[in-house]
Amino acid sequence: RTQTVTLTAGDETLYNREVELDQDETVLVNETYNATEDSGPQVEVTIESEDDRDVERVAVVESKGTEDSPYLVADVDDLQAMNEEPDAYYVLTNDIDASETEEWNDGAGFDPINEFTGTFDGQGHEISGLTVDRPDEDEVGLFGVVENAAIENVHFTEATIAGASGTGVVGDIEGGVIEDVTIENSTVEGAGNVGAVVGIATEGTTLSNLTINDNVIVDGTGYAVGGLVGATYYDVTVTNAHSAADVSSDGWAVGGLIGDLYETDVTSVTTSGHVHGEAGYVGGIVGANFQSVETPSEIRDATAS
Repeated sequence: RTQTVTLTAGDETLYNREVELDQDETVLVNETYNATEDSGPQVEVTIESEDDRDVERVAVVESKGTEDSPYLVADVDDLQAMNEEPDAYYVLTNDIDASETEEWNDGAGFDPINEFTGTFDGQGHEISGLTVDRPDEDEVGLFGVVENAAIENVHFTEATIAGASGTGVVGDIEGGVIEDVTIENSTVEGAGNVGAVVGIATEGTTLSNLTINDNVIVDGTGYAVGGLVGATYYDVTVTNAHSAADVSSDGWAVGGLIGDLYETDVTSVTTSGHVHGEAGYVGGIVGANFQSVETPSEIRDATAS
């Protein structure tokens, strides 16, 4: 019989070998890393039978949290551990089932990653079942406060996020980029500044290629609630975005895409969800649009249906 032995680290294949095995032979991998002065970390690959033992040593990529050697996030515990180095580079290596977070922290769920200034690349993978239930806390989400960071290439499904002011997958982003993010079958609830992707975005943030699919509910009790983002202030760019979220709030400034915007450029966006506001300033794309004389907002190629 033939068996292929493959070792990978992220996208890099470290070792790939096809071996012929008799019935009594097995392939063993020694998970203990070994290192010498002349070599970096290695792992042993052993092909063993009663009569023979073939051992090979294979170099292992050691993640350093840098752009060239990002930390590998393989499960929900790795995801939570990002709080320990919020300035590092991270990549998802596979889909993550985060449903166990519903029971974490006495029901409060995932502890938001705060003061994040690094890069998070989902590599197109999915995070499902994330729970963040902190209705009395501000800046709540997978990420709490983000500054000059990049969050990209990730899909969320069956997320439940509840906070106070600044609630979304990202609670508050101050500069940086969020791109290529999709959300479906999820609920985001908060007081003010509530959006499926971002609660509040400021200071030169770019939001692009974002999709909120059907069966997403965004619900607020206060000011600035939007299907994509609650509020955008000061040199924010939103481009190539769609929201099918159902959006509602007891307060004012409620929009299918953005609740309240100021000094923001919006281009190539669509919405198709229901929008409901109790107090006023309600719109299919934008709820409230307060203008700056020096830097007025612009909305181009926008459609609500």
